[in-house]
Amino acid sequence: MKNRSGNFSALFPLFFTAFIDFIGFGIIIPIAPYYAQKLGASPFEFSMLLVAYSVSQLVMSPILGSLSDRYGRKKILITGLLGEIAGYIIFASAPSLVFLFLGRIISGGTSANLTVIYSMVSDRTDPERRTKAIGIIGAAIGMGFVIGPATGGILSFLGFRTVIYLTSLLSLTNLLLVLRLRESRSMFPARGMNFLREVSSAVRRGRSLFLGLVFVGMGFAIMQATLAYYGEHLFGWASLEVGIVLLILGLEQAVFQFLLIPYISKKAGEIRASEFAMIFFSLGFLILFATPGEYFVLGGLTLLNFGYSLFQTPVISILSQRSSAARGATLGISQSATSLANTVGPGIGGFLFGAVSIGSPYLVSAIFGIIAALTIIVFKNSSTKKARPDENIRYSM
Repeated sequence: MKNRSGNFSALFPLFFTAFIDFIGFGIIIPIAPYYAQKLGASPFEFSMLLVAYSVSQLVMSPILGSLSDRYGRKKILITGLLGEIAGYIIFASAPSLVFLFLGRIISGGTSANLTVIYSMVSDRTDPERRTKAIGIIGAAIGMGFVIGPATGGILSFLGFRTVIYLTSLLSLTNLLLVLRLRESRSMFPARGMNFLREVSSAVRRGRSLFLGLVFVGMGFAIMQATLAYYGEHLFGWASLEVGIVLLILGLEQAVFQFLLIPYISKKAGEIRASEFAMIFFSLGFLILFATPGEYFVLGGLTLLNFGYSLFQTPVISILSQRSSAARGATLGISQSATSLANTVGPGIGGFLFGAVSIGSPYLVSAIFGIIAALTIIVFKNSSTKKARPDENIRYSM
């Protein structure tokens, strides 16, 4: 596709692919706890089901990203969707808890779709327009997370297994759309590379950014894991109120990604935008820690949500510029960093909420935001003198 100059209409198929993929992912969210409970899962076993998905994704994302460097994005995207379909079918037809774990492990291990989609977007856009293009995909993800859980809740009257089977059909529809996509790489320079050496090199080139993604991801995962308990204890929120708040946060992310983040990144530069992001992120969590009142808390959630979005998109754009030959492996490691955060964060949040205080998870999350800001400063100082040919990173206005 001849759009490295920035024909964003050519990215619509990728937008739609990400949108459908995350609708499917989101549909299962509201019904999975009750479905697992019907098969005898305790709350702890259900939490381990979530961990199994994230760990599988953590391990496999850089591997599948590297394979996309070697053999093409489209082939690996198709493989990922086939794995998703198989995982959903096993999950839906599970006769016991063991098969629930098998289905989620398969889905997690083959769900490198986001890594591959970001790689395809990076292949098709030049560095100046890449942050906006990645933001468009981020908006699709936000919209999918809004529509997916709502759809799952509405369709739950059909039965849990039926809804999950319908999700597998949605993934099949996505697969048919992906078959029409054009490959984004005409050459495969990574075929002769050693996987471990290339992954190690990618980690060295962007280790401070990967670390930043882990800390920001842990802070956000802590919020997601404790928000319902926090709202119930302080304001009497029930599942309806929590659902509405999460709906608002998802819509906010879509707006941020479409409108604000591309503009800010263009004006301030990707590095400066990421630094600004952590101000909003930490300030939002400090408001939650202070618990000044319901409306202030809602404002704090908006601030941290904006900071999270403003950090993620420019950082992914920067990482995509670190190595054009091994872009998939590099972005796969970034997905692994997020999966690690999603694995560790909820446990930290739950422990702090129960053992320390209601506000303590958010104070720790604010500190995580400060640490992430320091990782950006370290990256800026270390990379200014040794930019590679593919790196066109804007550091300031």
